[in-house]
Amino acid sequence: MIIGSSNLSFQGLRGRTEVNATFRDESDYTEAAEIFNKLRDEAVSLVDAFTKDEFLETVIGRTWIAQLPAPYLMYIRVLHEYFKTNAEPIKTPDGLTRNKDTQYMNLAYQTDAINDGLAMLRRHSGCIVADVVGLGKSIIGVTIAANAGL
Repeated sequence: MIIGSSNLSFQGLRGRTEVNATFRDESDYTEAAEIFNKLRDEAVSLVDAFTKDEFLETVIGRTWIAQLPAPYLMYIRVLHEYFKTNAEPIKTPDGLTRNKDTQYMNLAYQTDAINDGLAMLRRHSGCIVADVVGLGKSIIGVTIAANAGL
């Protein structure tokens, strides 16, 4: 059994203590299952068979999930995503390694990832850099951190 909390945002990594634990004993599992089942049985239902239709109409029906965007708006969004530029100057891998033993290049896909990561960091207080092996996740992460002043 694995229990815990993993908050990978800036606040979670720097400001709070997050713990994950692994339990292998059957007695630990039994005790945790009893606690979980007790909490589940005492939980207040947000939606049940009697309130399902109202929930779907008032909550789900008013969110973006239930909305189909107009094709023109999708076209505008694609243009925005494709042609957007970052107006503010950022530190780049090349700039961070200048006059050092190792010199990195400024690759367009890494610069795009750095800009996107900084935007996510500002909007959500965190981001995850994920890609296949060898594309420079460490370089991107370090450059995002340098731009964020970390």
